[in-house]
Amino acid sequence: AAQTFTAPTGSTKLSFYYNVTCPDTVTYDWATATLKDNTTGTTTTVLAKTCVSSSGWVLKTANITAGHSYTLTLTNKDDNYPGDPTYTYYDDVTLS
Repeated sequence: AAQTFTAPTGSTKLSFYYNVTCPDTVTYDWATATLKDNTTGTTTTVLAKTCVSSSGWVLKTANITAGHSYTLTLTNKDDNYPGDPTYTYYDDVTLS
């Protein structure tokens, strides 16, 4: 899922929590998050490919620039093998 937004005045940080359950290996299943600065054209990997059996809730942050347009992309990749379902929850995406 992707969401485009403009960072409001005074904001310097994007943050979110994720919780991944991935009984497979990162070769086949993973969670990722990227933040593209549409103003400068640069993309930051906020969450590199991750596959762990149960991460619990983990906080991730990225620096942002007020007034810039961004696209945040949150991904869950599952190879759809029925024996090892992979899923990721994302929550509390905030700008501060």
